[in-house]
Amino acid sequence: MIRAHHLSQQERDAITKSLDKRQKDFIDAHLKRGRKTIFANVLAKGKAGSVAEAEVEKVASEWELVDYMDAGPDWNKNPQLFCECGRALRYQYIVLNTETSELKKFGITHFEEHVGISPQLVKEIIKGIETIDYERDEILIKIADHWSLVDEQIEVIPKEVEVPKDIQLHFDYDVPLLDRQIGRLRTIIGQFIREQEKLRLEKERQEIAMQQKRKKREVAKRRTDMLESDYIEGSLELAPSLQAGILIYLEDLTRKEFLASEICHYLVGYHGAPADRFTSGNFKIFPPVCIFLERLVARKILVFAGRKGGIDREYQME
Repeated sequence: MIRAHHLSQQERDAITKSLDKRQKDFIDAHLKRGRKTIFANVLAKGKAGSVAEAEVEKVASEWELVDYMDAGPDWNKNPQLFCECGRALRYQYIVLNTETSELKKFGITHFEEHVGISPQLVKEIIKGIETIDYERDEILIKIADHWSLVDEQIEVIPKEVEVPKDIQLHFDYDVPLLDRQIGRLRTIIGQFIREQEKLRLEKERQEIAMQQKRKKREVAKRRTDMLESDYIEGSLELAPSLQAGILIYLEDLTRKEFLASEICHYLVGYHGAPADRFTSGNFKIFPPVCIFLERLVARKILVFAGRKGGIDREYQME
């Protein structure tokens, strides 16, 4: 599990020393990019009127965060970065006045003093930068814990999945994903799997439909031939074509027993029998089907095996 708090500076420096150059450069770039985005977004928000400051628009148009510097763990022993006020800094923010090209360098607590940003906006900038710092610590903790996608129950990313650019960059630089990226990736994979399953089911449905069409064409031809059978009786309520359908069903039967209700479903599905039902739920063709089956019992082709479920009837092949 990822700890939901900042690393100490000592912990952060220790883990950072274990990084290769590509990982370190990537994380540093992530920090700089994140800070620039926070700075610009907060000022843009203030400029849009969500913060009631008369000078916000002027400040937002004048200042741009252009760099963020880290003096490293030995910054106190060998100061290299300084605030405008002369104080040594571990972390230095460099902002550019786009109108005068003036650069100012200071610590995070001096935004208001040196740039003229309102206290409320400074708080939002600091809060946003803290979020970026939490993400940096999240990445470092995962590196120390030898994190992998398997830890997130993501065994494989289907090759057809289009991985978002920011996530792919983490893979390219061998840097663990952030929790928010993991959630996004899991959603993308889940959507892909659901779409693939939907396509599979649709393909399966179409194949079944094609099989049914082929079977219907086949039984139609066999039905025509079966109408010449000696077992077809024109005097029965059941149409000769449906009598022929029953004979085809019996020819194809792979088991000894069957129910009269199964015959009805088959006739409706493959021989165009009416699907009308009684209020009881039984097909209205059920009685004439049973009459024809009893004729086959009389001819020693079938054996009546008894009633099932009160009204259904079971038969067996001789």
